[in-house]
Parts: sequence; structure tokens; C-alpha cells
Amino acid sequence: MPAVYSTKRIPSELQASREAMEEFASAFAKERKWRVWLVLSKRTRVWFNEKGARTGVTEDTFEESFGPYMRIGGKKFVLGLLNGDGPTSLHPQPDLL
Repeated sequence: MPAVYSTKRIPSELQASREAMEEFASAFAKERKWRVWLVLSKRTRVWFNEKGARTGVTEDTFEESFGPYMRIGGKKFVLGLLNGDGPTSLHPQPDLL
């Protein structure tokens, strides 16, 4: 399914508290009516639906990554790893269809 991925920085004053970052991500998802995931580390993401409800937490492993990716010619390309984003970023995914 086609999608658009973008990033939004968490305000620095909220970055000391996981709870504050999750509240910010939830409010952002609800306001925009987008699915959002909060990147807490290079491995850990917290997912929110379009209503701002927390829907899960995922941890990447060596075998599987839960970030955005695409396949071309059978090869998997992970998106968003070269733009300097790291922990404390939001990654909204607005629906296109």
C-alpha cells in the first residue's frame, strides 16, 4: 500500500520523560488523524493509531525491522535511516487511500 513517511522532532523539554513523549505522540496522531510511531531508540518504537490510542510497542531484532521499508526486485530497502533521525523522533504515516 502506498504511504508517505515524514518525521517530527520531539521538543527537547519532553525528551527526559518517556511518558511525556508518548503523550506528545498520541496528541499529534489524534490531531492529524495519522498513524504514528514514536522512535525511542534505534530498536524500540511505540505505535499509535489515528485516534491517538497506543496500539503497541515493537523491538527490532537482527532478523526483523519494524520500520518503513520497500521491496524492489526482491531486495528490501529500509527507509529513513540516512537522514540523521534517531531517538526521540515521530514518524507519521498519513493514509493515501
